[in-house]
Amino acid sequence: MSKEIQLDFNTIFWVAINWKKNYGYVTRLKSRIYKAVINKAYDKEKKLQTKLFVSLAANLLALNQILQKQVGFFKYINDIEKLYIAQNINYIKTYSFKFVNKFASLSYGKEIFLKELNSLTIGIDKILIFFVLEPQWISYYRFNKIHFLTLIYYENILKFFEINLTSLSNQKLFFININYKNFIDKISYDYLLARINLTQIICLKLKTILLKNLFHEFILNLRTENVFKQFQLELCISRIIIYYLCVETYLVNKSYMHIVYKLSNYQQRIKIYDYGLELLVLNYDLATLKIWLNLFFQLIYSNINKSCKIFICTTSKSFNNLNFCGYSLIFNKYHNIYSVPNKLSQFILLSQIWYIFNNAKGKPAIYLVINLNSILEQWANYFKCTNGIKIFILIDYLIYLKLWIWAQKNHTNLAHKKIKEKYFTCLVNYTFTTKYHGWIFKSMDIKNKYRKQIFLIKLIWFALNYHIF
Repeated sequence: MSKEIQLDFNTIFWVAINWKKNYGYVTRLKSRIYKAVINKAYDKEKKLQTKLFVSLAANLLALNQILQKQVGFFKYINDIEKLYIAQNINYIKTYSFKFVNKFASLSYGKEIFLKELNSLTIGIDKILIFFVLEPQWISYYRFNKIHFLTLIYYENILKFFEINLTSLSNQKLFFININYKNFIDKISYDYLLARINLTQIICLKLKTILLKNLFHEFILNLRTENVFKQFQLELCISRIIIYYLCVETYLVNKSYMHIVYKLSNYQQRIKIYDYGLELLVLNYDLATLKIWLNLFFQLIYSNINKSCKIFICTTSKSFNNLNFCGYSLIFNKYHNIYSVPNKLSQFILLSQIWYIFNNAKGKPAIYLVINLNSILEQWANYFKCTNGIKIFILIDYLIYLKLWIWAQKNHTNLAHKKIKEKYFTCLVNYTFTTKYHGWIFKSMDIKNKYRKQIFLIKLIWFALNYHIF
């Protein structure tokens, strides 16, 4: 605390806040959070986030930022009053009468003062949350590695979505897919506050802020006739939206448990599937989905619906692709569902493979085997239950071409036959060898005391185990 505030004890009634040291203290905490995120020390990260959120220095900086733009009563408070507010910021809502007695004058008006006090506390909460999340966003975009889900396999997709395919011949089913990653550069910072890891204290505060704002707008709108039914629907959806905007998400705790929300209103059923940063919304009525989409953008305080196109897919069109969680879902004219890895998932995998090869110049083959196996196994485990065997074969062939180029560059003096003998082998099973497995890349594990050979895995092995052709 001594580093945050300097006290001059020559007089009891004078306090000097050292803003330079406050800024340095908050900056150091942000730097430590950033390092914890990079090192994947999530326990340490959460402790530091909580420490920063409740820090008196951070509260003072947030308060000062607001007061610099303040026009009302709080613009003229001195350092003593700033310190008093920052120390008791968590108790303002409970003990607001103390602040009224301490600050409000009879000429200013009690109601106006309480209104400004409430907006001040909300503003401080928003800035504090932004302080906490800022280093995490920076680390995420600087070291962005896509982690594929490992929980859900789409072999049970019909049970998962609870889609009655027999009814689709007479009725269309509409889908909206929303991926928050596409909106990050365009979202307002109010929406940014809710997107990544929130500790319990931040989560509760943010819920309070959003709920209060929402119900205030809801009560005002109820005074207008002819909108009552719409705002009943909005209120139901809002409770759901506020919940998943506040929970801890995929980026921090790697929780892959899916969340399904069901909303029933006037016999209109909306299903919302939430996977951290991606949503899938289903309904049989197109107008209801469009209303939901407009309400969704209003609730997240965003104008991105004007600049971003959200496509609504339907099962009535043959081979209409729907992308969700890395899968491309295809509904054919017989209303069967097929799934393959979508183009983005393939691009991410190929980008990671190209990155490994670019860094493999002058390095042994064991480097390629270990690094490629780690990403190939993860990707193949996620997509092994799809109908994408042709994609698996094509990616395997592209990897083979890159391996051959790498081997030729590393051994310019060796003949092609010698390179094949050194790095490539074949399986014993003749059928697999001629059909899919014409090569296996191998290397010697030097660290192993038995000097065993290790092999580069192939994506096709995972698909063949599940017999998906």
